[in-house]
Amino acid sequence: MKQGLKPQSDMGALQDDLIRTVVEEYGYTNSIKTVDADREARSSERKLAEEMLIEAIERNEDWTGSAGLLWTVVRLYQGVTFKTSGRGKDHIGAVRFQYRLKISSRSGLETDELVFSNRENGKTITRSTVELALKRALAVQEEQGCVSGPRKLGDLFGKSQLYAMFLRWGLITSSS
Repeated sequence: MKQGLKPQSDMGALQDDLIRTVVEEYGYTNSIKTVDADREARSSERKLAEEMLIEAIERNEDWTGSAGLLWTVVRLYQGVTFKTSGRGKDHIGAVRFQYRLKISSRSGLETDELVFSNRENGKTITRSTVELALKRALAVQEEQGCVSGPRKLGDLFGKSQLYAMFLRWGLITSSS
């Protein structure tokens, strides 16, 4: 490790220290509390939405009506870092990624398409693909007790990312 660089695990603390230093230097002492409170509120909102989605899926076997809740969770997790599963038990080749909802060039509003940070070719994943992937994942989970990897989602673009998202949200379980 190069001298002066922090290990990856310390990066969050480093970011917090940097924010505190900048805010204090410019005299915005109340902004620290606001930043922390905003972060906690977003985290609580995400967890609540996850729980509501899981409950809706459990209550409704064909999960119609849960699609709106799914998209709420998708919206709330924009900008959060996920990690694909990689290969094998050591997760070789796992990739970190984030996504955001695409913004319409005409209206300036969010569309129903996800744009991933690790994709250079500009391909997007539509809302219907996300919903189809979850339907397949839930069917596999019901049949096999777990979803052993992204290939179980079928021939969908972005299945590695979607698999990682579903795992993080607690919608499916993996074999490991």
